[in-house]
Amino acid sequence: MSNPRKAVPSLSFNGKNVTTKLKEFLESVSYTDVASIDISLHNIGMKWMGAWYPKKGDKISGNIMFQNWNAEGKHLKLDCGKFVLDSIKFSGGPLKATFGALAIPASESFKSRERTKTWKKVTVKKIATEIAKRYKLNLSYSGPSITISAIEQSEKSDSAFLYEVCKSYGLSMKVFNSKIVITGDITQIDLPDQRKSGLIQAMNVLKGIDDISINRFTDKDVVRHKLVQDIILAYEKYNKKGM
Repeated sequence: MSNPRKAVPSLSFNGKNVTTKLKEFLESVSYTDVASIDISLHNIGMKWMGAWYPKKGDKISGNIMFQNWNAEGKHLKLDCGKFVLDSIKFSGGPLKATFGALAIPASESFKSRERTKTWKKVTVKKIATEIAKRYKLNLSYSGPSITISAIEQSEKSDSAFLYEVCKSYGLSMKVFNSKIVITGDITQIDLPDQRKSGLIQAMNVLKGIDDISINRFTDKDVVRHKLVQDIILAYEKYNKKGM
């Protein structure tokens, strides 16, 4: 391949595209789908400690273009979403600035304020809807309807509690583009053997309906490091053995 594969980030601060402005300073951009982004920049000239010094709460958005990824001339674009600047660090030798941002609402109470509440006769979607409304977030829910007779939120933040509920019922959750996104993933079910998964039940009940499509993703759908694909394949082989 004459044109090698490469990942090219594009970044905006507070609505302004700064990709060109940052090009000569940018060292690395690290993004994780658990909703965080870290940006490392050369700090030669001390600009990041002076006129360009950002502040916590600044809005950051970005995407990554994977050029020549599957074949030469074939590009993939990953929308990383919107983030809130959460940490600002400086180090020396050579001078470097590192900014860390989280894809959570600016309200710190989403992840820090602990609540105690008994939820009764609710669905996972209803819990997520109430929490999303509290922080003025949109909600995208594509999992099955899972009814919970009673569950205790005991001195836990809404963020930690909702993550725990989703994990317990085989759902994946992240905060993305000012939106809580919850999807079903049967490989992530964390229920005791005697409890049935609502996701697996829904797949079995609905699989014969013509207007409903059930899509199963494999390692071929992973657009990340090859190591992640190898891990997925290893678990698939493990599960096929019935271990």
